[in-house]
Amino acid sequence: MYWTIFPQYDSTLYEKYPERNTGIDQMLELSKFSIGTKADDGIYWDNTYNTRVLIKFNLTELSASLKTRDISGTAKYYLKLYTATSSDLAVDYNIYAYPVSSSWTNGNGNLHDLPEIKEGVSWKYRTGYPEQKLWNSGSGVELSHQTTRGGGSYYTGSQYIASQSFNYSNPDIRMDVTNMVKKWLSGSIQNNGLIL
Repeated sequence: MYWTIFPQYDSTLYEKYPERNTGIDQMLELSKFSIGTKADDGIYWDNTYNTRVLIKFNLTELSASLKTRDISGTAKYYLKLYTATSSDLAVDYNIYAYPVSSSWTNGNGNLHDLPEIKEGVSWKYRTGYPEQKLWNSGSGVELSHQTTRGGGSYYTGSQYIASQSFNYSNPDIRMDVTNMVKKWLSGSIQNNGLIL
C-alpha cells in the first residue's frame, strides 16, 4: 500500500538574495551558480552562490494511522520530487537531506517579486521581517553557509542524513528518509521539516 503526503510548507533559500522569501513559488530550485555564470538578467555572477530547499510535512494523519495500525511500524518513507527542468548537471553528484533544527515561517513571496518579499524564511532569517530571527546553531547542529551566513540550520550525524546519488540518471528524487521520519514521529527531534 502507498500513501502520499503533500508538503504543508516549502521554500527555496537563495544565497544570492539572502533576505528574499519564496514561500509561495510554484517551483523549488536546488542549484549552484558558479562564478562567471550568466544570470537571467544578463549579468554574470561575481561569486559562487547556492540554494537550499526547505520542505515540511504535517505528520498528524500518518501518526494516527500508525497508532491504529493502518500503516505498519516497519513502513519505509521516501521523499519524491520531480524535476521540471534541469541544465548543466554534473555527470556524478549527490543530494543530501537533513532534518531542520529550527522552526521557520513559510511566508508568501515569489522569487521575482519587486519589491522583494522579506516576510518569512530566507537564506539569512528563519522568520524574516519584522522579527528577523537568524538561523540557530549549536551542539549537533550545523549552520549551512558558503559566501553569506545563513542557509538553514540542521542536525548532523549519520543517524540524520539521507542522500541519493546520481550518475547519468534522471534527476528526479526518490530518497529514503525513513530514519528522519521515525525520529519526528517518536518525538526525539521536532518536526521542522527537512533541508536539501
